[in-house]
Order: sequence, then structure tokens, then C-alpha cells
Amino acid sequence: ETLGATIRQFADVESVEFRIDGECAAFASYFESTCTFVRARSGLVGDWLLIGGTTGSQRVVMSGAEPITIEIDRSSLRGRGPCNIFGAPLDVDGTDIEVGSIEASEALCADDVMAREGAYLGAIGRATTARLEEGLLILTGPQVELRYAELSAVLPGE
Repeated sequence: ETLGATIRQFADVESVEFRIDGECAAFASYFESTCTFVRARSGLVGDWLLIGGTTGSQRVVMSGAEPITIEIDRSSLRGRGPCNIFGAPLDVDGTDIEVGSIEASEALCADDVMAREGAYLGAIGRATTARLEEGLLILTGPQVELRYAELSAVLPGE
């Protein structure tokens, strides 16, 4: 609560990450909590976990060791696909969004994983609207619907 109250006094601070000896995991383990906190949801800003979706007539497959995530801030999105991390500029105007050129790391995974990742990143690139519905973030566009659940912990006391 004290840390949350201290951070909330600064209106420009949208999120904070606590670390012990430079490690997020050390903080999370010691305090049995997440190490990243954001202000109470204000639109799309925050961390999101993919829970379902379609691209074209295909269902987005979420299997694999790593969860598929995106983190949205005021002017960009970044995240983790089935194999690589990625990022792109983002323009938001109400519910209209424009995702800029997506850049991804270049790790190689199995062919089927790389195919899923290509389809997923292509879907994000075609998203043209974003809306919050019953606590979910839903990105839609031509032959695209991606559904995400909130992943961020809210600053204590909000």
C-alpha cells in the first residue's frame, strides 16, 4: 500500500517495475506478487494475455511453453508471440487503431510454431479496432479477431 500511495502521487507515472538485485523474479518470489504494476485500467494501456481468436477461417492456436502476450502503452505495442518477441508503433484514436510495421526477434522454432507466429503477427498487423468488453481487450480487423485477458496487476490501493 505504501509503495502504491507513493507512486500514485506522480500523475505521469503509468507503471512501475520493482526489482531486487536487478531481478523482477526475485521481487516476485520474495513478495509473492508480480513485480510490474500499472495504474487502474485506462483504456487499452497495460499487459494482456491472448486467450483466443481467429484469423481468416483459422482459429489462433495458443499451445506452447510461452504465453502469447502484448503490452500496450500510449504509442506502441510489444509482446511475445509463440516463438519471438515483437514490437510496433501504435496509433489509437478512440476505438480505431493503426499498428505500424511489426519488428520481431529472430529466434528459430519448429516450422509449425513459426507458421503460427506468422499468422498471429499478421493478424495483429491487420487489426483496425480495439475495444474493451467485459474486461477483455478485443482487437478486430479484416478477417481478424483476437481476445485478450488483463495480465497486469493494478497499483495497490487503486
